[in-house]
Amino acid sequence: MTNTLIHWQDYTIFGFSLLLSIGTGIYHAIRSHYLIKRGGEDVTTAKEEYMMGGRKLPRLPVALSLLTTFLSGILMLAIPAEMFQRGAHIWLNMIIGVASFLLAAVFFLPVFYKMKMNCLHEYFIHRYNSKLLRQTFSVISLFSTVFYMAVVIYAPSVALSNVLNINKWILILGFGLTTTGYTTIGGLKAVVWTDSLQAILMYAGVVAVIVKGLTHERVGGLGRVFEIASDTGRIEDAFRFNPTIAQYNSFWIDIIGGTISWLSNFGVNQLSVQRYSSLPSLEHGQSIIYYLLVPFTILCSIVCFVGFIALAYFYNCNPLETGEINDQDQLIMKFALEVLSSTPGLFGLYIACIMAATLSTLSSGINSAAAALYEDFVQYKIRKVSDSTETMINKLLVLGIGILSTLLAFCAEPLRGTLAVCMGITRALGGPLLGIFAFAMFCPRAGVKSTFISFLLSIAIMCVIYVFNYIENPYEKLLMPTNTTVEGCGHSHFTISKIPDYDAHFGRPGTTFMGRISIYAYPIVGFALMFIIGVPLTYLFNEKPMENIEHLTFKEMTNTLIHWQDYAIFGFSLLLSIGTGIYHAIRSHYLIKQGGEDVTTAKEEYMMGGRKLSRLPVALSLLTTFLSGILMLAIPAEMFQRGGHIWLHTVTGAIALVLAAVFFLPVFYKMKMNCLHEYFIHRYNSKLLRQTFSLISLFSIVFYMAVVIYAPSVALSNVLNINKWILILIFGLTTTGYTTLGGLKAVVWTDSLQAILMYAGVIAVIMKGLTHERVGGLGRVFDIAWDTGRIGDIFQMNPTIAQYNSFWINIIGNTISWLSHFGASQLSVQRYSSLPSLEHGQSIIYYLLVPFIILCSIVCFVGFIALAYFYNCNPLETGEIGNQDQLIMEFALEVLNSTPGLFGLYIACIMAATLSTLSSGINSAAAALYEDFVQYKIRKVSDSTETMINKLLVLGIGILSTLLAFCAEPLRGTLAVCMGITRALGGPLLGIFAFAMFCPRAGVKSTFISFLLSIAIMCVIYVFNYIENPYEELLMPTNTTVEGCGHSHFTISKIPDYDAHFGKPGTTFMGRISIYAYPIVGFALMFIIGVPLTYFFNEKSMENIEHLTFKGRNLPMPKNRNLPNLKNEIISKM
Repeated sequence: MTNTLIHWQDYTIFGFSLLLSIGTGIYHAIRSHYLIKRGGEDVTTAKEEYMMGGRKLPRLPVALSLLTTFLSGILMLAIPAEMFQRGAHIWLNMIIGVASFLLAAVFFLPVFYKMKMNCLHEYFIHRYNSKLLRQTFSVISLFSTVFYMAVVIYAPSVALSNVLNINKWILILGFGLTTTGYTTIGGLKAVVWTDSLQAILMYAGVVAVIVKGLTHERVGGLGRVFEIASDTGRIEDAFRFNPTIAQYNSFWIDIIGGTISWLSNFGVNQLSVQRYSSLPSLEHGQSIIYYLLVPFTILCSIVCFVGFIALAYFYNCNPLETGEINDQDQLIMKFALEVLSSTPGLFGLYIACIMAATLSTLSSGINSAAAALYEDFVQYKIRKVSDSTETMINKLLVLGIGILSTLLAFCAEPLRGTLAVCMGITRALGGPLLGIFAFAMFCPRAGVKSTFISFLLSIAIMCVIYVFNYIENPYEKLLMPTNTTVEGCGHSHFTISKIPDYDAHFGRPGTTFMGRISIYAYPIVGFALMFIIGVPLTYLFNEKPMENIEHLTFKEMTNTLIHWQDYAIFGFSLLLSIGTGIYHAIRSHYLIKQGGEDVTTAKEEYMMGGRKLSRLPVALSLLTTFLSGILMLAIPAEMFQRGGHIWLHTVTGAIALVLAAVFFLPVFYKMKMNCLHEYFIHRYNSKLLRQTFSLISLFSIVFYMAVVIYAPSVALSNVLNINKWILILIFGLTTTGYTTLGGLKAVVWTDSLQAILMYAGVIAVIMKGLTHERVGGLGRVFDIAWDTGRIGDIFQMNPTIAQYNSFWINIIGNTISWLSHFGASQLSVQRYSSLPSLEHGQSIIYYLLVPFIILCSIVCFVGFIALAYFYNCNPLETGEIGNQDQLIMEFALEVLNSTPGLFGLYIACIMAATLSTLSSGINSAAAALYEDFVQYKIRKVSDSTETMINKLLVLGIGILSTLLAFCAEPLRGTLAVCMGITRALGGPLLGIFAFAMFCPRAGVKSTFISFLLSIAIMCVIYVFNYIENPYEELLMPTNTTVEGCGHSHFTISKIPDYDAHFGKPGTTFMGRISIYAYPIVGFALMFIIGVPLTYFFNEKSMENIEHLTFKGRNLPMPKNRNLPNLKNEIISKM
């Protein structure tokens, strides 16, 4: 009776994992019994222990339990099958759950946690004092939960029955009764701890399928997987931008509908809130959400990716067309069996993974449904009973709901398509279920009548819409193609799926509009209906609002100094950036599709903007790229703390711009490179040199981007009352999103808009600051700056490099530093190369000179205005803020809050500066990674596949930078660390190009060794500086007084008894070398080491390289130095 492909080891692993779940439940039942029996201060009641885990569960198991609860057996089977059949839209729909996690942590969890509820629905008692509303919501929620659990049991049972040769009804009973058993015995603790074990099984099973699948000869490796997915339109499917809801799916439906759908699960669902409430504090609850973000994204992505691997495996012999299987829910199980059966035990691990996903969802649903049923109904029917009796009643409810869900699973047979039915019902209800909470929290004046009627009408309308969809089934013929052939199958017994003569994505002609509304759009419609119906009813009934409900609304979470107009402007500017990226993604798609003489390849359009971008947006993009959120916050703070030297540091960038236009741009532009590092192929014919430089450059860019995300997130978190980790994710994922979609055009045009926001925000701060009575006008600003030595600081003329800064260090060091950005950086050269001609590239540099100097100067001047404002009450001395990176944000909030909207403009300015730098860095790093590494690993692929690979690289680097931003917490001083690392590398990174251009006889060995030694020496110097921190006591004075602050709670910074400008006594010379002098040292080291090595090795110089030197920079590109031929020659030598 057993399947010959399944080994005894598979059955053993499957059986063992089942017993492990049961054993965990029994263990926690026994442990809880002894805890209650023993008693003690830390022990709660038996009911509390059973239903809430004593409210003292550890974070890790609760996080893993949340991860597995909504990622059921349906995720493991139906979602990869959807990827196989209809494309990658479902991946986008899944990973957008990350946004819902954040919204839940910020908006819903603080409201719910403080009430210490056993059941979420108790909120309606606090908010409306309405038992009717509570019980109505509970009935609908319980129906949704129990129905979902029935489908969750049925789907994997059917799929497993075909491969295990076990009757599906037996499997349904096995899954249902096993889960009901250990959940009844062990309560929430058993659920949470078994979920934790099951999360490990889920990861292990999916990873096994991916590894074995990718190495299977029939799959053909990672390249073929992506090539087939791209060529058949399955990847492109995720980026449909048509805004109508009457289609199967679209980008907008996935982003908005997916967010609402997941938020109804993670934010306002008894299953989730019960877990949050089982933790000791709100901070613990929020922290587990942050812990989950990366594992959730990874698990969703790898499970979806299984669908693409299965596509490559079955591409030439689709089992749905050969008749080997008749249901797409069986597809992934068949694929897993065939690729895993060669290794005994692996398929057992995979079916254990499916079982784990099923049991975790089922146990969570049973436990939470029982808690809701008891709290919402049973407790009103019973009076005083003992704690043990209450616990027993809860156990009986768990048992009853488990049995009911199992029995309902027997009724799932007639349902058409597991994923469609499950998502249809849950999403039809999900919008109103979330909407009723959002309505209650956003509309404090809403009463019971308006809320109750709008909720019931929304539910009714959504059910009608779904009935139309289910009856008409407008998308039944929407199937993306495979390529089943006689050769692929080894026989001719198959029937190719017919492609309909209409666009099946928009439904079958003749069906109603209501029937064609996407089930993925149901959450949007249901959520909107709550407000569309509810708001007018609120004014119609005009009910008297309850008193003292502010703590139950969103209003309590906002900063009282910040107005709704501020949030609106900040949000609008964020959406504007996203919208610009999406617009250019759509526009580029249609340009490529339309074709024509002026249209380049898809890759060229994506990475280089078709090399026909306009000068103005490119100029504005360059202006904002290196003037990040650090410029807006840390540089004015440096003016405040240590004087005007930093102004000279910034404006010397104008000199660097001119040098870049005259010396570097003529050399680089003529080569028409996608990546600056191609220069080393032309100059040295050295792949080693190219890739070594690229690795160090990529490290520098990614590290810099991580700090650029972290710094403004910390500053904004203190004024917006939003956790800094959430802001890091918002900045990181927003930028990654629009950069991935729109490519260089999106980057350049969003940078242009962000440049305007940057100017507007800084000007607003300056004007309001100068007119503030506490500042005292322009004269007082300059008087204080002069009297405290901050202006005189610019003219420190001592020539030594072992001091904090000087006039000479600023002029020479910062010219080199800016030149490494504007002249020899992938971020800049990529923009120059996107223009039609060299003259266009040089002209944008000249256009930039005045705006660059003005922007740098006014941003620095903000620091002096803040000095005048805080001169008699320094918040760093009073303890109001703990970090100088927060100083300017505090100043802006205090001077701008009197005019609603202005502070919103300023935080939009900070956001714009952050996003512009980040998007530029992500885009250029991805281009370098592809050109320097990936292209050597792949051979002939289509233009669309190349473009898709570049998009995936952009996505990956964006996510990596965001994750690295979480590691920036321990760094001491954002500006110091950021400048230290980038300047330690900046000198050698510029020096290698200058060395190659100034020394035509330099060969690969001398250049390579001098470059690595220069980098190594600079890193050692910076380590000395970071460890010794010789300038930590260098702070210029303010005049904090009792009169100035209105209180005496402050500690004045002590002036050291040595000249702090030259560092602490006892520190080393290397440690005291100014970080602003690092570019001078690094640049000089390239020549000091490189020139002698050139004569020592005496390598043969390459021919025809005059056009690649400073001397021959205006010479044309020789015809015999064709880059593609040279590149192919190098590839052939590998």
